[in-house]
Amino acid sequence: MTRVPPANTPPPNSAAQGPRAGPAQVVDAKYSADFQALNAAEEDQGRRTLVNTQARGQDEAQGASKKSKEALVDAVSLDEEKKRGKRGTQEESDEQDSESTGEAAAKTLGIDDGRMRLFEDEPEDALGRMELTDPNEMQRQLGPSVRFAQHAMLLAEARRKNGASRESALEYLAQLYVRCRDRAYANKALRDFGPATGIIDLYPLELVDLLLERHPGMLSKISRGTIFRPTAEATHRGIAGRPILLHYAPELKLRGFAVKGGDHIGYKLEPADPPGTYQLTIDTPGEFTLLFSAVVGGGQHVLETARALIAENPEREEGEPKPPEATEPATKEEAPLTVVIPRRI
Repeated sequence: MTRVPPANTPPPNSAAQGPRAGPAQVVDAKYSADFQALNAAEEDQGRRTLVNTQARGQDEAQGASKKSKEALVDAVSLDEEKKRGKRGTQEESDEQDSESTGEAAAKTLGIDDGRMRLFEDEPEDALGRMELTDPNEMQRQLGPSVRFAQHAMLLAEARRKNGASRESALEYLAQLYVRCRDRAYANKALRDFGPATGIIDLYPLELVDLLLERHPGMLSKISRGTIFRPTAEATHRGIAGRPILLHYAPELKLRGFAVKGGDHIGYKLEPADPPGTYQLTIDTPGEFTLLFSAVVGGGQHVLETARALIAENPEREEGEPKPPEATEPATKEEAPLTVVIPRRI
């Protein structure tokens, strides 16, 4: 039996056997063939091991690359989600800011619930609704005092159109102010009547005069007093169409004038020289009660009731010239009261 040498053992040198090594020559040839086959097998095994090792390394590298890519994708996705979350949070914040701005604007406009209702019908304005006659409900529904004054004036004027006397309509108007529980609000509405509402047929000073007579405790900062320097008879006498000079303390500021009873007598009241002088011209002869108001300082108002006795003008039919034009007031900081009411026939 031939013994195979271990792997990587160099083959024996046939030349060293000499020419007498005939039979050994066969052994050496088989040995050499086995040797070559063993080396080839070992080399093949080595190549397969190398290939498997490289393939395993490539798989591991691909796996790591895949995991790295997956981790990168996950990181990108997470970042996008965070960005979307931030955008969502920002949008929610913007919506909240918009809602807050809307609520502030709604409160400025007077919407009760503090929210803007852009797609809802606004409630009907109660101003001028004849069924709204309760003063406290008028305050609640109308809001600003000037609207209360305007609505009260319309209610009283409606009574006049339905046949009520001026005295009855004035008493009704006075009751609207007296029955209002908020006295400060009622007094402010009374000051708004006329300057901010206009006048229809009932005059603000007539209402103040009635309240001072029948409900004096209702008014604040309004009292009776003297504005013009009294005459000997406490009566302003004159001739129809001719000016009457009225003198007062220059520090006073004349605020209003009315003919009590609403008579359409045709009159003109305007400042004149020297300062502290007004001239009053009445076109209709007769006896009239005049109402004047002035500010005396500290916001206090004074109401004066005066009597005017106007005689016939004997020269009127002969074409008496018109009264002289009024001169400019001494100071223009606040123009004095000028009232011109034509006579109605």
